[in-house]
Amino acid sequence: MAREIPQGQWAGFLTDFTKDNEGRKATLETDGKRIGDGHGEDVFVLTGVESGVQAEDEDTVVVEFADLGGKEQGHVTHRMEDVSVLRVRESQDMVEGLEFDTRDGSHALLRLEGEMPVTA
Repeated sequence: MAREIPQGQWAGFLTDFTKDNEGRKATLETDGKRIGDGHGEDVFVLTGVESGVQAEDEDTVVVEFADLGGKEQGHVTHRMEDVSVLRVRESQDMVEGLEFDTRDGSHALLRLEGEMPVTA
């Protein structure tokens, strides 16, 4: 089930989301591309999601990953502009990830692996 987060709450929600989920294996699916799909050598973990700080605009969201298993161990950043909808995906009191919709009709899905309980 996906629960929409009001835009005025994005910055605080994403700060808490990052604290609660940093270090979990993650993939990001957007525009037919997949970051950190777990196939091959690359293993990505979530290092942060934010809006309105580094992202500059309230409707810009930045997702950051660390590549722990690849030859190029480092960081990957994905920036989404004109985000209009942010949803958190939860199932049986577990956080599964985030959904993003943009004003131009693009959709992105951040999937988290492993179990992490939903926090209030």
